[in-house]
Amino acid sequence: MEQDDTIQLDNHLGQTLGNADYDARLDEHAKELLADKTILSEMIKRLIPDFQNIPIEEIKSYINGTPYIGQIRVHPGETNPSFEEAVRSLGQESRIPNEGLATFDVLFTLTLPDSNEVCVEVYVDVEAQNSEDLPYRLETRAVYYLARLLSSQYQRDFGHSEYNRLRKVYSIWIVMEPDARNANTISSIAFRQTALLGNPEDNKAYDKAEAFIVRLQKFESGRSEDRLIGLLSTLFTVDLSPVEKKEVISRDFGIPVTEHMERVVANMCNYSSYVRNHAYKDGMQQGIQDGIQQGMQQGMQQGIQQGMQQGMQQGASQKELTNIKTLMETMNWNPLQAMDALKVPEEDRQKYAQLLKQ
Repeated sequence: MEQDDTIQLDNHLGQTLGNADYDARLDEHAKELLADKTILSEMIKRLIPDFQNIPIEEIKSYINGTPYIGQIRVHPGETNPSFEEAVRSLGQESRIPNEGLATFDVLFTLTLPDSNEVCVEVYVDVEAQNSEDLPYRLETRAVYYLARLLSSQYQRDFGHSEYNRLRKVYSIWIVMEPDARNANTISSIAFRQTALLGNPEDNKAYDKAEAFIVRLQKFESGRSEDRLIGLLSTLFTVDLSPVEKKEVISRDFGIPVTEHMERVVANMCNYSSYVRNHAYKDGMQQGIQDGIQQGMQQGMQQGIQQGMQQGMQQGASQKELTNIKTLMETMNWNPLQAMDALKVPEEDRQKYAQLLKQ
């Protein structure tokens, strides 16, 4: 490999790692913002029917403890051990042991109000998804997360044949930049019973899992009529400063911005701005390099074309000069007579006169 190629590879690797670091920090702030109990309460009130008539401030009291942010692992064999590890590490800031692993973004338990269920607590998972430009359909991943939230309860929340103790699980997916045709929509994925013969009792005992896909709307497209989408679109837009977001959230949504929320929003905006500026500079540099390379290629192409054109012109001039000399020798003509016979243009005659003197 040439040295220039090595330098280019190193620069690309460094840029990739740098972008990954920026993305990770933005992702961390997004999760922290979604884990704020005021924001969680807005989601719960909008999506979970048990809480539709309960005030936001009161809903907060039904959220048990502090939500786990990126601590509980998703895949089989990892979920329950990470639960135990998270419980032991409550109050610790480091999340390094789970770095690079698939974890639930925000996971917490919620106590249902006035419920007749055997288990009054349910699991709620909230996932931040930047876009739907994925090698799979987002809905399939949401179903997998529901399945993991259900199956991981075995030997943690219930034992052999105690399936009535299975807790209901919710998975809420917030898509920041959805496809334009799906923007400003909310969809639900849940179990249902369909009678294929007769009229069996529908006791809803299977109602143990539901996923919501909340697709936001670009801020410049206008305010969504849905309160939750409008709120989240405001929080995650890059078109407003932290101060402007605070003003909109307080004025339009009546939400008091806590010091914690203000700090998280500011950090997220700062990193967004930094990444955009970084991307702009990288784009400028790449554009200059591409422009130089393209200019060299165009220059070479133009040089070849000009060279061919000049060569053809010189060849034609040489042939014309030879014809003039031949007539002068065979017909004993002077240069003017020979050029008259060959109908040489007036603007070229001085050139040939000079060449004949050489």
